[in-house]
Amino acid sequence: MVLFASESKRYGKTSSSNYCEFNIPISAQSQTPDDVIDAQPLSGDLIEYDVSNIKYSLLGSGIFYNTIGVLLQIDQIEVDLDLNLTAPYTQIYMGYNTYFIAFKYNNELLFDSTRNSISFSILFSSAKSLTINVPIVLQSSNNLPIYSLYPSDPSDLITDAGYAELGNIKDQYNNYFYTLVDGVQKNEPFLVGSKSGIFNYLVPLSGDVLQQSTYSLVYYYSNEKKVLFSQTLNQKNVADSIIMSATGIEDTPFFTVVLALSQVNLPYSLSFGQPEKVYRFPYGYNVNNIFSTLTFTYYFTRDRIVNDNVQFKANGLSYNYILPIKFSGIITPSNIFYYDLKLIPRGRMLISLNISVVTDYLTHIVLYSSDTTIYSSYSDTETQIISSSWDLRYLEINVPRFSLYKIVLRLSRESMTEYYIGPNYKYNIGGTIKSLDSVSDKDKLPSSFDFKNGLKNVSFLYNNFGVTNTRFSNKMYVKLNNYPTDREVKVTFIYTDSGINQKNDTIYSNYNPATDQFEFEFITPMNIRTGSVGYIITLDSLDKLNYYSFALPNQYQLNVKESKNIDLMGPIVTNIQKKNQDSLKVNEYGWLFDIFDNANGFKKGYVIIRGSLDLTERNVTISSKNLLTGTQLTGTYSVPLVVNSPCISQIYTIIYAYFEDNEGYFTEYDILQINQKNPFYKLLGLKYSSLLELSISCSPLVPGGGDSINPVLKDIKIDYLVFSNSVVSRTITVSYTAYHINGVSTSYMPTAYAVFPTYSVIPSYETIVTYSNESFTSFYSKILIPFNFDSLNTYYFSVYGIVSNAGTVAGYTPNDLKNAGFDIKLAPASAYSIGLFTSSSSLSSTGLGGVWIYGKKLNTATFQIKYSDENFKTIEPTYLSSTAVYFSKIKPTTKPIVIFGFNLIGTTDPITISPTVFNFIEPDVPSNTSSLCKGTPLCGGPTQGTCYLTGCKCILPWIGIDCMSKVITVPPPKINETDPSTNITVGEEISVTSVVSIVGVKELDFYSTEINKYFFDTWIYRLLSNDSISTVYTYTSTIKKDGVDVSNITATLEWFKESSNVQFANENVELNPSSIKYTIKITNYPFSSILNSLQLIMKASIQTDSGSCSGTVKQFGNLTRENSDYLKLQVDNYSFYGRFIKRCIVDDDQISTITNTILDNSMNQNLTNNHQNSQSYIGINIPYFSDNVVVDPDFSVLLDSNSASSSCKGSGLSKSQIAGIIIGSVCLFIVLVIIVLIIIYKSPGCCMPVKIFLYKIIKNSKS
Repeated sequence: MVLFASESKRYGKTSSSNYCEFNIPISAQSQTPDDVIDAQPLSGDLIEYDVSNIKYSLLGSGIFYNTIGVLLQIDQIEVDLDLNLTAPYTQIYMGYNTYFIAFKYNNELLFDSTRNSISFSILFSSAKSLTINVPIVLQSSNNLPIYSLYPSDPSDLITDAGYAELGNIKDQYNNYFYTLVDGVQKNEPFLVGSKSGIFNYLVPLSGDVLQQSTYSLVYYYSNEKKVLFSQTLNQKNVADSIIMSATGIEDTPFFTVVLALSQVNLPYSLSFGQPEKVYRFPYGYNVNNIFSTLTFTYYFTRDRIVNDNVQFKANGLSYNYILPIKFSGIITPSNIFYYDLKLIPRGRMLISLNISVVTDYLTHIVLYSSDTTIYSSYSDTETQIISSSWDLRYLEINVPRFSLYKIVLRLSRESMTEYYIGPNYKYNIGGTIKSLDSVSDKDKLPSSFDFKNGLKNVSFLYNNFGVTNTRFSNKMYVKLNNYPTDREVKVTFIYTDSGINQKNDTIYSNYNPATDQFEFEFITPMNIRTGSVGYIITLDSLDKLNYYSFALPNQYQLNVKESKNIDLMGPIVTNIQKKNQDSLKVNEYGWLFDIFDNANGFKKGYVIIRGSLDLTERNVTISSKNLLTGTQLTGTYSVPLVVNSPCISQIYTIIYAYFEDNEGYFTEYDILQINQKNPFYKLLGLKYSSLLELSISCSPLVPGGGDSINPVLKDIKIDYLVFSNSVVSRTITVSYTAYHINGVSTSYMPTAYAVFPTYSVIPSYETIVTYSNESFTSFYSKILIPFNFDSLNTYYFSVYGIVSNAGTVAGYTPNDLKNAGFDIKLAPASAYSIGLFTSSSSLSSTGLGGVWIYGKKLNTATFQIKYSDENFKTIEPTYLSSTAVYFSKIKPTTKPIVIFGFNLIGTTDPITISPTVFNFIEPDVPSNTSSLCKGTPLCGGPTQGTCYLTGCKCILPWIGIDCMSKVITVPPPKINETDPSTNITVGEEISVTSVVSIVGVKELDFYSTEINKYFFDTWIYRLLSNDSISTVYTYTSTIKKDGVDVSNITATLEWFKESSNVQFANENVELNPSSIKYTIKITNYPFSSILNSLQLIMKASIQTDSGSCSGTVKQFGNLTRENSDYLKLQVDNYSFYGRFIKRCIVDDDQISTITNTILDNSMNQNLTNNHQNSQSYIGINIPYFSDNVVVDPDFSVLLDSNSASSSCKGSGLSKSQIAGIIIGSVCLFIVLVIIVLIIIYKSPGCCMPVKIFLYKIIKNSKS
C-alpha cells in the first residue's frame, strides 16, 4: 500500500465523530467502488453473529504513518465487513479473515490513563459488541520544548498559515503532541531536523480561511497533558468574494467564453478540458491594465462537448461556469468489440480494446476507479486502424495498476456507452456475452498460499548502519512459502511518515532461483532519523494484502544506528535583500535570498514574479549557478529580474516559490493557497509581504499615451513538417510580429496556443525573440503536439501575453485572429510509420531487473542500444507489445544508456536512461599477501589495521597506506580572512606548522600543453557556521582575462571537530577529527576549446623547529580502497596528509573522473625542501565542463610511528642538551685558564712584564 500526502482520496471504511475526522490518504490505484466512503459515521446493521463464540488474533500492532496500526484476524467472518468501531479509524480488509485498522494516536478515547494500551469495540446489531485490547506504549516526554511563533503574534495572520517551531526536544518521535483547532484534532507537528541530539519540530497554524479559529497545541509531559500555547487565528481573504459573470458566444466551430470580474490585479487560474488542465496568466487575458475580463475559446465540431465546466480561481475562491452548448442530433455510440486485461511487472497493466468509432467524431475514452477518472484520452491519439471496411480501431492502454470500475466511451454529452467491470455485469463483446475481467480476477493467489504463515524470512545485506550526510546502498531479501515465483513483490519503505512531509520509496522485486528469495535493491536516504525504518511488503495489485514491518519480529527490522544531522525539511529562506539595478548588468534588478538547508543541501528551485500593472508572471530558476557566496547548506543566491527599457513603473511581487533539497524534500509558497511548508515562514511578521515586493520606477514614456494602447499583432505564420513520431516532426512553429508605439517587451515572452477539437489547449514550450526595434518585436514560438494528433479536424491557434513597454497587454483568440484577417488554421498531413518512447522504468547500475520502456506503436520495431563505451548494437526484447517493451539483459553500467527503435519506414527518437547507481560495500577478503598492503608489521599490526586484497583497512585513529600514522587532534586553526590558506600548528615546545593553499589554475590543451594560466590574488571571506561538529567558512574570487572577470571560484573550507561521514560524487568519505575539507567550485570558465581541460593548482607544506637534523619524506600515491590519491609530507615524526578524491561533479549532476599530478618540476617556483621543511605543488586535472565543476580534497596532520630519515649526522642530543654541554665546556675552560694564570703570576721565575700583564687580567676578571 503506497501512501501519498498529496492525495485526498479515502481508502477503506472511514469513520468520524463530532470532534475528529481521520483518514489515511492513499493513491487512487488503491480504491474500489464499495471502498470509497465519505468520512461520515457508518450506519446500518451488521450481520448477526454469536459474539460469545467469535475468536480473534492480534497479528501485530505499532506506530504506522503517525497512526496506531493494528492487524486483526477474526475467525468465522470470511467476508469484508464494515467494522463499526467506537473510535475514528480507517479499515482495510486484506482477505484471509484479516483486517488492517489504523487509529489516530493521542486520541483520549482510546488510551488508558498510562497510555500503555488502547481499547476499542466492534459494534454488532442488537447492541452487541466485541471489545479488543491492544498493548502499545506511547512515550511521554521528560523535557518541555522551547517554541517560537512565526509571526510572533499569529492573531495577525491574514491570508496564510502561521508556524510554531519547537526545539529542545530530546526524542525523534512525535507521539506526545496533540493538536486541536476549534476542538477538532489536526495533524501533529512533524520532525524537521536535529543537531547534536536535540530535535526540532514544525507545525503550521491554520484554520478556516474565512473565519476566526483557535489553535491549541497539547504536549504530553511527565504523563500529563500540558497546553503549550493556544492562539486565535484571524485568517481570512483580502476580499470575501469575487463578483463574476460569464457569457458564451457560439460561432461554429468556436464557442468563446467571456468572464467578467469585479476584482482587480489578482493572480488567477483557469481549469477546463478532459483531462482537466490548469492555465495561468497569460491565457485568457486580453484587456488593457484593468483586470476585468478573460476571453478564451472552446473549439468543437458538431454537437460534442465532454467536459462542460470551466473553473476560475483567484484569492482562494472559485467560480464555475457551465458551457451552454445545445445538442441537436442523434449519434451512434461507440462500442467495445474486444477486451483484454493483462498485468505486467513494475506495477503496471495493459488494457487492450477494439472499439468502433463514428466518422468525423472523436471517441473520448475514460477509465474510472469508482467516480475518479484515472485515464482520459481520445481515439485518434491512442489507436491504430485495424479495419478499412468499417471504423474499428485497436487501443492498448498502459497505466499503473488500479481497481478498474468502469470504461466509458463518449461522443457527446448525450451519446456515451458505459461498461462496468466484474462478474456482476455482462455485455455483448464481439458477439459473445461475457463480463469484463477485473484486476482482482487476474491477480488471484493460489489456494496453497497461507497469508498468516506465508512470510518465511526477511533479511538485509547490511543492517545497523549510519546515514550521516551519506546515502546507503543496500539489498533486501524476502522469502515466501508457496508464493508463485513468476509474480512480483513490492516493498514500500517509509522514511518520513508525517502527512505533510511524507517520503516513501517503492521497489519491485527480482526473483533469485538460486536462493529461492525475492531480492530488492534500494538506497536509504541520508540524514533520516535513527531507529527502525518502516516498510510494507505488498503481495497484490491493489495494495490490500500486506505485511507491515511494525508487526514483524525484531530480526526482520531495518535499523539506522547513526544519523547526526537529521534533515526532513526542504530549504528555507532566512533573509531577503532587495537588489537595485546591477551596474554590470543593464536593467537587472531582483532579490538576494539567504537559503538554509540543515544537512541535505539546496538543489534547485524557482519563483514566479508578477507585475502589478501588466500582470506578467515571470518564471526565474534558481540553482547552483545563482550561488554568490556560501555553500548548498547555507548560501546567498541571486534572484534576478530583468526589466525592459523603456518601462512602466510598477511593483513586482513574488507570488510563488518552490525550493527542493538533494533528497527531494521541498518547501512551497503559493499566493493562491494556504501554505503548509512555507519556505519564508521565519520571515513572517517582518514586513513579510513587502520583502517579496520590489518597486521599480521608470522614466516617463516617450511618446506619451502608450499606457492606454494595446500592442497590435501585425503578422503571424504557421509552419510544420509532415507529422510523424519524432519531436521535430511534431513541432509546430508560430512566427509573429507585434507593434506598439513604446515598443514591445523582450523581457516577457508571449505564449502561442494550439486549440484542438477535443477541448484541449496546448501552449508553446519555448518562445524566442528574432528581431526587435523601438516599435516592433518579432517572436518565434514552438508547440509540441501529441503523438498521432493528426485528427479528423483542423487546428486553430491563439496568442496571449504580448506585453508593451507601457504595461499594456494583448491576447488573441482564434476568432480575434480571424477577424483581424489572420485565418490561422492547420489541416495537417501525417505519416506515422512507427511509434515513440514516452518513459521508462528505473534502471539499476548492476543491471538487475533489466529495464521496461513505455510508448506507443512499438510492436513493429527493432531496437538498438548504446553503452557509454560502445557503439550501437542490436538488442532483443524479452517482451514486446504496442505500448511496452522489456529488455532483461542489460549489462552493469554507471553511465546512461541510449536505446532507439526502427523499422523499414522510420526511426524513433532515442531515449536516454540514467541508472540508479548502487555503491554496495562489498566485503573485503583478508589477505596477508596483497601487494597493496604496506608497513612493518603489515598494516601496523592487528591493533592498527588489517590487510585486504584492496589494501590496508586502518582502525581509527590510525591512518595511511600502512596504518602507521595516527590522527592528531588539535585546536581549530585560526581563520585566515585574506585567502583560503590554512595554517595548522601542533605542539607548544616543538612547533609543527602545516599550510595548504589554492594557488591558481592552468588551461591545458589536448596534449597537456599550457594555454592559459591564472593566479588568485583577491578573495572575499565569509563565515557560514560554527557549531560543535564543524566550522564552515567560504572564500570567493574571480578569474580575470585581460582585466575582465571571466569566471568565478568559490572555496568552502570546513574544519571537522569530530569524525564525520560525508558524501561526495556518490561516494562515502570518512573524515577524521581535526581534518579540513576544501570544496572548490569553478563556474563559467571560458575554455578555448572543448578538447581542453583545467588544472587547479594547490600548494601544501610542513615545517618544524624540532631540531637542525630532522628528516623529511615526500610520498605521493594511490589509495585503491578509497578511490583517491594521497600526498604525504613528513618532517621528523609529523606528516601533513592530503587526500584527493579521483572524482568530481560536473555541471551539477554528472560524475566524472579526474587525475592528480605532482607539479614540483613544472611550476618554476622555488620550493623549500630541507631537513626542517617539505613543500609540494599538486595539480587537480579537471575535464571540460560547460557550466561548473566541484572538487573536494581534504587534509589532516598525522603523528608517524617511524621518524623520517635524517639528512645530517649528529649526536642525537636535543637542542637543550647541546646547549648545556656548550655552556658547561666554556665555563670549565675559563676556570682552567684562571688557575694557570695565577700559578704563573706567583712563580718567582716569572719576569716583571709578564707579571704586570697577568695582574691586569686577574684584576679585570675579579671586577
